[in-house]
Amino acid sequence: MLQIFKIISLLFLEAMRRELIAREALCRRKPLLLTMSEATTLLNVSDHYLGTLLDSGVIPSEQTGAARYVPFPAAVAFKESMEAKRLAVLDELTREAQALRLGY
Repeated sequence: MLQIFKIISLLFLEAMRRELIAREALCRRKPLLLTMSEATTLLNVSDHYLGTLLDSGVIPSEQTGAARYVPFPAAVAFKESMEAKRLAVLDELTREAQALRLGY
């Protein structure tokens, strides 16, 4: 019985060691980078407008040689902020239409 306990303990320790190695590797991993094409598709914008956003620093980017990449979390944050602004404007327009009794 003691032998089985030692084997189980060793297996558990090995599993924990592997888990810690995997977690450490995840912490060092760079965020997922999107190509310009992938970012324009995700954001539903033109190449030119995305370039303007990147040049102005509204969305951060990384450059490797001639290629530019957009961090996925930054693209998603921009998309969510634009959606929130769009919904706020739609709410305001709805309130104005209701105040003017336009049937909305």
